[in-house]
Amino acid sequence: MDAHAIKPRWGQPVTGIISFLVITAIAWIIWYIFSDLRGPFHYFPYPFLMYIGAMIIVGLWQHISFGHWPFLSLPQPLRGVVETVVNFVLAWLLINLVFYKILGLGFNFLSEPNLEALAAAGKTAMPEGVAHTLTYKALINPDFLFAERAVICFVLIGFFSYGLSAVLFAKWPVYPSNLQQPQAGLCDVAWSTLLTLFFYTVLIVPFWGLIFGVVFGKSYALNTPWWGGIAGTTHLSWVVGFWQWMIVVQYLTVQIWRMKPWTSIKLPQPWKGLISFV
Repeated sequence: MDAHAIKPRWGQPVTGIISFLVITAIAWIIWYIFSDLRGPFHYFPYPFLMYIGAMIIVGLWQHISFGHWPFLSLPQPLRGVVETVVNFVLAWLLINLVFYKILGLGFNFLSEPNLEALAAAGKTAMPEGVAHTLTYKALINPDFLFAERAVICFVLIGFFSYGLSAVLFAKWPVYPSNLQQPQAGLCDVAWSTLLTLFFYTVLIVPFWGLIFGVVFGKSYALNTPWWGGIAGTTHLSWVVGFWQWMIVVQYLTVQIWRMKPWTSIKLPQPWKGLISFV
């Protein structure tokens, strides 16, 4: 959607109320089909949640970074249908190629096929009767699909960081410049991905150091959760909790507060963005 082109069809608040009811009905139907344990697919919470998360990330790229390039010339609803199909394809590639095949080359906890192969190798390599903690059954347990959870954690981080450059930094350092699409979008995605990887490394990776370095054996390469002494727990839920509220506050800043109180900061970027972020 383009904010400058949106006009309430029946005025407000009627249009908002109708939109809310329609979107809620659509969400319930999709939820039942793909996620509800009583539905035909009952994939909750994985892998459907992982694909939905990846589609959110791709949607942020399409809207915030690329400004819906190259689909601006298409009329609605054709444009929405085409962008949704492209979104799904890119989300599939993001999971199965970028995470599983590329990032998975260096980080097994981001690749479900790598973990399954690793567990299978460990199962056959150990002598019969010898106990080992890295079990195939544990790693492919449908309740503990670790790589899929790790991918969802990246999406969680990205839901904030991919909007951070646009919301608080006014797309600095890409703008102000004379860059056009798709160069501007690619630069914005690259810069936002750098931020996302930084936050992911600090806030998410230590938990997987706990899983694969303590629960399943000994590892000195990955640190364990540094927030244990602060939060009283080493679980990832503590990070997820405050990070989700950061996401809520960021989008309330745009949609409800119209960038207040950060509009009162007269400093240039990136100082304005840094102060707002802190």
